[in-house]
Amino acid sequence: MQNIFYFSEQSDPEKHAGYKARQDVESIVSKRYKPLYPYICKNKNRIIQIKNLFKELKKVKKNDYIFIQYPLVTFNKIANIILKRKKVILLIHDLNELRFGKTKTTEEKNIINNASLIISHNIKMTEYLKNHGVEENKIFNLHLFDYLSDNNAEINHTEDSNCICFAGNLEKSNFIYNLSENIIKLGINVYGINFNKDKSNKNINYMGSFEPEIISSVIKGKFGLIWDGEQSSVCSGCMGNYMRYNNPHKLSMYIAAGMPVIVWAQSAVSQFVEKYNIGFSVNSLEEMPDRIKNISESNYQLYRKNVLRIRERIVKGDFLNQALNNIEFFINGKK
Repeated sequence: MQNIFYFSEQSDPEKHAGYKARQDVESIVSKRYKPLYPYICKNKNRIIQIKNLFKELKKVKKNDYIFIQYPLVTFNKIANIILKRKKVILLIHDLNELRFGKTKTTEEKNIINNASLIISHNIKMTEYLKNHGVEENKIFNLHLFDYLSDNNAEINHTEDSNCICFAGNLEKSNFIYNLSENIIKLGINVYGINFNKDKSNKNINYMGSFEPEIISSVIKGKFGLIWDGEQSSVCSGCMGNYMRYNNPHKLSMYIAAGMPVIVWAQSAVSQFVEKYNIGFSVNSLEEMPDRIKNISESNYQLYRKNVLRIRERIVKGDFLNQALNNIEFFINGKK
């Protein structure tokens, strides 16, 4: 009999407290597959940890699969040993070459290429993987990260006088300190760690930082902004370039909050936003004042209605569950 296992990360709270994307993935797969506990050993001795890993791997038979979130919590150095011995379904959270602008390491290249099946963020990331030698027939698109939450929670976050909401690690989002007065006049609520009040315009409303489990219930604004880098004119640098390929988890967070979004036109998620009509794309943030001025109340409510439709799916884990359904169909078809 063929089984699918998953690497449980719940036994390593020091590394994973607050990592909502990974926690949500585990919550979803735990309802479908059998757990392995490679990180359960609290002893910091690497030899003992590795022995525990291989003890867990003995549970996995020849035709079984292991679902793993990449990058791994630990053991990345021996991930290829696992990949050569076992069939692995790899869900990609981040690719270091794209995220940090690094030359693709042999380690990462081998991990990706040796996986039996891969869950990619979207079509753009899939094209990148194909162009780097990954077989097309083993890639499945996630389309959007889920954001598990209470489906019945009251959502009133758009009833706010400030128009723009931005949430994220503010250390890598220096564009918020370089916004023109036309943009600032829209009203901006900012959330996140590493806010520099000395660099900020006094009219930007810093609202503090919140744990990912609750932030979707407290953020306020009519539009959630997805942007990165130093400049308001373009998403620049490594993180800006990364937006051409990845699904920022903050998109899911804004949707969980019932909030329409504004995204960079060259980002991978702009296709999703336009397809489902949940907001709009801009090439520069300087376009926002005029675009927002010309949005009628009926058009805005249509954005919001469409957002709430998708919210019903992500708070239940529909996107990952659908990708896993497709993978299981593929596996069974190959038997």
